[in-house]
Amino acid sequence: MCKVKWCVSAFGVVLALAGFTPTTASAAGWMVNGTTLTGTEALATTAAVDEASTLKFAGVTVICEGTTLNAASPKIEATSKGSSSSLEFSHCKADSPCKISSESIATNPVTLEATTEGTLAVVATFKPTTGTVFADLDFSGSECSLEGIWSITGQAKVLAPTGQDEHTLQLANSITTEGSRELRVEGVGASLSGSALLKLASGKPWSLASPKEKEGLGGGWMVGGKNLSGSKALATTARVDEEIVAKAAAATIECNGETLNAVAPELQVPNKGSAESIEFTGCSLVEGGACSIASTQRTAPVVVEATLEGPLAMVATFKPRTGTQFASVTFEGTECAEAGDILPIYGQAKILAPTGQDERTFQLITAIVKESSKELLVGTAAASLRGSVLRGTAHGERWSLL
Repeated sequence: MCKVKWCVSAFGVVLALAGFTPTTASAAGWMVNGTTLTGTEALATTAAVDEASTLKFAGVTVICEGTTLNAASPKIEATSKGSSSSLEFSHCKADSPCKISSESIATNPVTLEATTEGTLAVVATFKPTTGTVFADLDFSGSECSLEGIWSITGQAKVLAPTGQDEHTLQLANSITTEGSRELRVEGVGASLSGSALLKLASGKPWSLASPKEKEGLGGGWMVGGKNLSGSKALATTARVDEEIVAKAAAATIECNGETLNAVAPELQVPNKGSAESIEFTGCSLVEGGACSIASTQRTAPVVVEATLEGPLAMVATFKPRTGTQFASVTFEGTECAEAGDILPIYGQAKILAPTGQDERTFQLITAIVKESSKELLVGTAAASLRGSVLRGTAHGERWSLL
């Protein structure tokens, strides 16, 4: 089942950029080498994987670790549509005790629609071209509860952080969360993560251009239908929707605790925020050998600044209150050669709230830091950060950024 999720996740990553299409009637449309697209333009049939695609569902994980994502007849279409006859993911495997019938997974034909987000980004929604099924997966295993054929249905979203700016390579990041229930396996929500670099077959720069709907910082925080006039405490505990993973050449850290905790978190006028510390639980060092880390990791004091993104989303940037160091991780273990060594974490991190401009009791917040952005460093190595939480205020008011 997780395998199924994985397939959809990777599928979304590749196709999303392969076929951004704006849903609004305003003038968003494909640009190729500085000229508005009037027909179709072929995409390259192979996309380089930036981050392995991972599908999660009901506690199971499926990952496809191929270095490329392949597509059959992928293209973008004026004014802003896209399609592919099939997307194929390789080197796929499911968590034990389940297996899938093939390491390669091919989808049914797919199409996309995309919208511009803020001044630079694009968000794409992808669906099966006909019907509701993306792909069927065949699970097996004497102790596998998923044994049999399972269908992946629904839709998934992908974010291209610089999709409105012409580039030869466009980075596409899957941002579908389990809590959104947009993507489903047998009616149960699935999450997708992963990214790929897409390009045109011609190698020309390309983008999705449209009028900017909102720019700058916009208005400010709204709480309970009113403009925030001072500060507002956030709940000190946020429920984790998808486990938090920081990955770099130096180390990969996973934190799978059920909650993300904060000391004195608050919103501040007009569009800022802060916390004395953010606490991650259930943390471990992946493939650390004899080395380990403390299960609870805490940051230094942080500050936040939020900006509007398109008609509905919000992006917030987290930085250390002073200096450039977020946190440090100390290696432990009686047989660990690096025991006592301290690994610092520097830089800044961005999160996306897909409905941040719509007042809600709980806002879904998703980390969107990619290794290629070099915004976050673990030691001296660029790091990616993914994961999501549901965040509310201390007293349960509805809140947003407007």
